[in-house]
Amino acid sequence: MNQVKIKFVLLVLTLLALNSRGSSQNYVPNWSFEQYMRNGALIRHAKPWQSIEEGDFYHERLKGDTSQFAGAFEGTSYIGLRFRKKHREYIQVKLTDVLVKDRFYKLSFYWRKAYWSTAKLGHLGVYVGTKAYRKNQRVIALDTADDFGLDGAQAWIKSSFIVQSKGRERYLCIGNFSENFRKDIIKDHALRMFGVEAYYFIDAIRLEPLAYSIPPISPETRPHHYKIYVDI
Repeated sequence: MNQVKIKFVLLVLTLLALNSRGSSQNYVPNWSFEQYMRNGALIRHAKPWQSIEEGDFYHERLKGDTSQFAGAFEGTSYIGLRFRKKHREYIQVKLTDVLVKDRFYKLSFYWRKAYWSTAKLGHLGVYVGTKAYRKNQRVIALDTADDFGLDGAQAWIKSSFIVQSKGRERYLCIGNFSENFRKDIIKDHALRMFGVEAYYFIDAIRLEPLAYSIPPISPETRPHHYKIYVDI
């Protein structure tokens, strides 16, 4: 192996090592909901998490859930969010520290469609901002999207993004941020008229700083609030 190749390999290994150290810090407190008040059944019992339109908080696998993926993805606790034509739920938390302007971060969470859902969402997203999210507020969010609806066959699915901060963001919120929400719920059966509900479990939320820079992509693909470079 010549010196050029050796230097290139060493550079790659160095970047990977730096990234590993940089990613060890998770800015999301109680990221897998394992810390909670005794017998707590509400999301706010998993402090410091809060909810908008109270969702559900679980500490064990549900008896009716026979899937091999039943229960939490990480640990034993996880939460559930319910979405109907005129109802949508969110979870929100204050990060452990503010984000640094122009720095890159990896944001990820796991979601799983509940077995009793009669519909799917077209979008499930994350808002990260300088102020806490308010119900019906118009924001730019990082979205996991599917024109046919987010299904996953009841498996835990990872949504992951690499983003660049605009500076001083402190709050993270997960939910559906679509402006035309009624059209974002996709029924599993077209003839179903009543009881339409999309329900998703959420777990293992991470926001970690990256130690390296990523070359920018074309301006046309960048949202107004965040620059998305990788969706993995």
